[in-house]
Amino acid sequence: MTGTSLTVAEQRRLSETLQHTHDVRLYRRTLAVLECGHGKGVVEVAQTLRGTRQSGRARGQVLPFA
Repeated sequence: MTGTSLTVAEQRRLSETLQHTHDVRLYRRTLAVLECGHGKGVVEVAQTLRGTRQSGRARGQVLPFA
């Protein structure tokens, strides 16, 4: 499955979150959404972040469009 497109505003907000958060879980989730928004597939992002496709779907917060 491939990612989805993010608007410029969404990309900006997510990038700002990456710069300002101290929460590792939030950072990883935000990064996953950004990566998928840039066209990377869910499996590729999960492998990069050492997660699983299922863990992203189970949380529903990491990859809400997966």
